[in-house]
Amino acid sequence: MTQKTKIFLIAHNCRAGGGLVIAREILRALLARAKSCEFFVVYSKGYGYEDILRRDSCRTYCYQDTHGPARRWFFEQAALPKIVRQAAPDVLMGLGNISIPHPPCPQVLLIHNAYLYSDSRSAPGLSLLERLRFRSLRRQVASCLPATDRVFVQTPVVRQRFSEWYGYPPERISVLRMPVPVEIRPQPDCPEPDLLKNRRGWFCVLMLTRHMPHRNPDILLPLCRRHHEQLRREKICFVTTVSADARKQAHLFLQQVRQEGFEDLIVNAGPLNRSQVVQYYTHCHLLWLHTRMETLCLPFLEAMTMGVPILAPDYDFARYVCSDAAQYYSPDSLESVFENLLRLRQDEAIRRRLTDSGRRQLTDRSKFAENWEQVAEELLEHFSNLARGQYSKGDSA
Repeated sequence: MTQKTKIFLIAHNCRAGGGLVIAREILRALLARAKSCEFFVVYSKGYGYEDILRRDSCRTYCYQDTHGPARRWFFEQAALPKIVRQAAPDVLMGLGNISIPHPPCPQVLLIHNAYLYSDSRSAPGLSLLERLRFRSLRRQVASCLPATDRVFVQTPVVRQRFSEWYGYPPERISVLRMPVPVEIRPQPDCPEPDLLKNRRGWFCVLMLTRHMPHRNPDILLPLCRRHHEQLRREKICFVTTVSADARKQAHLFLQQVRQEGFEDLIVNAGPLNRSQVVQYYTHCHLLWLHTRMETLCLPFLEAMTMGVPILAPDYDFARYVCSDAAQYYSPDSLESVFENLLRLRQDEAIRRRLTDSGRRQLTDRSKFAENWEQVAEELLEHFSNLARGQYSKGDSA
């Protein structure tokens, strides 16, 4: 009887945003398709992993401590290496950017945090604590790389930047194509969110993001200060999804919106679950993310799936993902933002062209996988070759 390949997957630090979506979908697809593998997964409680991991072929370790930097650093430095060694895997994969410095087997990393290879100019609103945390995370990644056999990224743009930042050989960095999250799909008779019922007749611009420095929802304040009269005349409003208790800057942003009388122009929906995300895509007219760095940016893919045009900053990562499915503006010019926003508000033909292009973009299999099962198959091929001590052909493409 052939011995099963043992795969150890580290996912306890995938708890929010695109990282959480990607980790759960990869785990689901791997466990469904890999009949010749045994899995050991380290995960965190309360983030939707439990139902996925209830399989005979999967052993688990649930991280239940706090996610403060000190407690998690101690777990990752002291406890995690011991758990890995005891499991005796054939291949080890970090689904959340990190692994361990001295693995007992071939090791791979999946990178999906743009802060790992970007400087502070891309996120000027970072607090001192956040700067220290990301600096520590970069050191942690760097400590793992000498013992890492393969790095997976989501686009060629990230491959080049990651290789240059860490001096890691580009031929050992593989682009792992991603599909659109399966739960984001157009739905017939999708109910209108209550928040938007009194905005009927307005052009609703969705800013689907937490309050993160690199995505900078704060740009709405100077935009509204300078152009509030024309925004009201054109009936343009912005729908944000900011949580007031997420970080101090988020609370200050929402406070300023109220104090400056922009509550008719900036409508905050708060954090959304996945079904609510579909509702807001359905009933908004445009997705705008003023983002300065991304690994992939799942909202771009979601908007293309939902038939929503995109307004994006003119950066290489945005052009790779969106191509001609987005209207681009100069990221350092408030006037460029406003001019392109007005153009999209006033010209329905441009919006149709962008949405038609978006649907075509998603069928480009050189850039995007058809489904998560394709992602799992590609990973399993890498796992098999790494366990046998060889690389797969063309894996640096």
